[in-house]
Amino acid sequence: MADHRSPGGPEKMTPEFTEAIAEIAEKSQRIMREFLDHHSRNGANGLATPFDPLNVTQAFFDFGAQMLADPVRLAHAHMGLWQGYFELWQSTARRMMGDAAEPIAAPEPGDRRFRDPAWQENIIFDFIKQSYLLSSRWLMRLANDVDGLDEQTARKVDFFTRQFADALA
Repeated sequence: MADHRSPGGPEKMTPEFTEAIAEIAEKSQRIMREFLDHHSRNGANGLATPFDPLNVTQAFFDFGAQMLADPVRLAHAHMGLWQGYFELWQSTARRMMGDAAEPIAAPEPGDRRFRDPAWQENIIFDFIKQSYLLSSRWLMRLANDVDGLDEQTARKVDFFTRQFADALA
């Protein structure tokens, strides 16, 4: 199997890596299209049409299709998340060895969810907090940086993605 890693980070993606991402995106779009075709015929709940009064499912399928239409942009987004986690693991390891380390992800001023001192003092709690912040911010950026969605669909995706991220906290 060919090595598709791109040494040097996302700014130096090899043609092989880009080709592999494009192939993955193409297969993902085909799978999504088949899934949508199947569920539009059979319904997710066995009815002729799926029960989705807010039409959230279609909004997220449209979002997914638009994301997959730009595999390089999607790869960059994922690499940014992986880079953030790598930095978080390094920072946490330094703290575990007794060194001081600046946080990789800090809560917004006024975010009351993390005001208890244990979220900063306890290394494990701090890791959980920063991991959540990295993931939720990545998810929100991903939801907001997709081109090609109509305004109403983009608002639905933003709203329900924010609800999901907040629920994870």
